[in-house]
This record gives sequence, structure tokens and C-alpha cells, in this order.
Amino acid sequence: MSFKEASSPFDKASNVPATDNLLPIADLIVRSCDGTRFYVHKAILSRASHAFAAMLSGGDATNATGEDPKEQVVELEENACTLDALFRICYPTTDPVLKDARAVLDVMEASKKYIVDHAFDFCKNALVSPKILENDPFSVFAIACHYGLAEIARKAARQSLHVKFPPSKSPVGLERLSGSTLYSILQYRENCKGAVRRRVNTEEFWLETIDDPQTRNLLRFACKVCDPLQWQYDERNRLIEVDPTAYYRLVPHLLKDTPCWVPQEETARMLTSMMLLELKSTNWSCQSCREEVINTLQDFHNEVVMEVIDRAVSQVKLQLEFDE
Repeated sequence: MSFKEASSPFDKASNVPATDNLLPIADLIVRSCDGTRFYVHKAILSRASHAFAAMLSGGDATNATGEDPKEQVVELEENACTLDALFRICYPTTDPVLKDARAVLDVMEASKKYIVDHAFDFCKNALVSPKILENDPFSVFAIACHYGLAEIARKAARQSLHVKFPPSKSPVGLERLSGSTLYSILQYRENCKGAVRRRVNTEEFWLETIDDPQTRNLLRFACKVCDPLQWQYDERNRLIEVDPTAYYRLVPHLLKDTPCWVPQEETARMLTSMMLLELKSTNWSCQSCREEVINTLQDFHNEVVMEVIDRAVSQVKLQLEFDE
């Protein structure tokens, strides 16, 4: 089997004595299951992990056939990507970037195996990073449930409302979910959908929401061209007269094709475009007026309409079998 070297700082070149290299020289080679050699320091690994400390003090380092007999070599079961990330977390160097849920799970398993607690905490933070949580919420949910991480599981379940089920590819860690846990997230999604539909499909709800005095104040605007003084002092004396029944018609229409009747990023913008077609623009004297109306409506839809739906979803509870 041919071997290759890990990247810096775990390559051989980074661990050769030189006038411009005053760092301690590696005293151990760790070889991954796919043949990558990591030049590492026993002291650092032993400090980071009780498992490594016990392993290295017990004489598990060996001299493999065909290699320099002066080198101490330890073979581990993990692949090079997993070990590279694990070692970077242990070392005082730049943290690794875990690109997807599979990479996170692999490092979590290694951190548990070698008792590297801070690596496990690093992976927990990686799971809820936008790149992973938003792109693969079902995998995050499966991994979180496997390790009993209720808060992360709930964040992932909430994010999954923006994604169709079943997803296009099998979630990482799906095989580790129990049937009851899988049922719980499916039931949660249905409950969220029902909670939203019960609100937005009720004409009386929109009448009460839009006609509320505080809500209507959010529909006021001033034009910097037509009303310069009011605009300067943020005195919004013009009211956008919206029809509450329009929301009763338009909001369900926009949400019915979403996975769980939960707004997507573009929902508020689309609602604004549709409402503009419903409004009478006779009192919009200039281009600045029209711009203010658009901005005011957009803010109104984000702060009121989307918030109403968000509150409905927030009231739905996800039941997990490992809850205390």
C-alpha cells in the first residue's frame, strides 16, 4: 500500500529541524485507514485526549514493515479527512471547516471514541451552522437525536419545515433513528402545517389582524418628495389602505405549495408584489411615493404577516423520546 502525507502542519516538511523552524518536531506518525501519514506530537494528543494518552503511554506505537525503523507509527481506523479535522481541533491552529453533515458525524464519532470533549462541542456548533443546518436539516435532526441533543434536534426540525419530505437524498444517520423518533418529526411537520392553515384560512383572523390600530400604524408612510418635512421627522401621515380579505385570498395561495405552509425567503416579496396589484395608486403622486409604499408594505409583511405565521409554528411542540 502506498502512503501519502497529510497537509501542513501534519506533513513531514513542517516537522524537519531547520533554522527557520523553531517549533517542536513531531515524535509520532499516525496513519489513517486510507494511507495518509500525519506527523504529530504525543504531548499535544495526550493533553487533548485521555484515550490518546493511555494509548501512547501503553506502547501501542509500532514500527510498520517497510518504513523507517526509527519512526513510531500508530494505525487508526478513521479516514484522513476525519483525522485531519480531529487533529486541527486538538492543535493550536486554524479550526477545520466541516463541509457537510457526514463530515460532522465522522468527527463526532471519533471525538467520542478518543474522548476529545472539546472536539464534540466543536461539532455541535458545526451542526447548527447555516451551511449545514439550512442545507441538510434532516441529517442534523438524525445526528442530534442519536446523541440526545434535544435543542439542536428542535432547531433542525424547525428548519426542516422549509424542505420537502422525503428529501432528495437519504439523511446522514437516518439508520440510527428509532421508528418513534422518525414518526415524531413527521407528526411535527403535519401539526405545524395545520396550525398555520387554521390561522391564514380564516377571514375573521385577517380582519382582526389588519384592523388592529397598532398594526395599521405600520402601514403609514411619508414621501421625501411630496412630504419633505414629515419625512424628515419620520411623521408618517399617509396610510396604505389594504383590504384584509385580500390577505385571506393571497396568503393561503402563496403557502399552499410550500412544504409545510411555512413562508420561504421569497414569500414576503411575492406577497408585496401581489398586494400592489390589489391597491389603488391614485394618491401616489411620484416615484418616491411608490418606492415608499413598496418598502412599507415589505416591512409590514415581514413584521406582521410573517410574524403571525412564525408564532403559530412556535406554539407547536416536538415530542422527543429522550426528553426529560
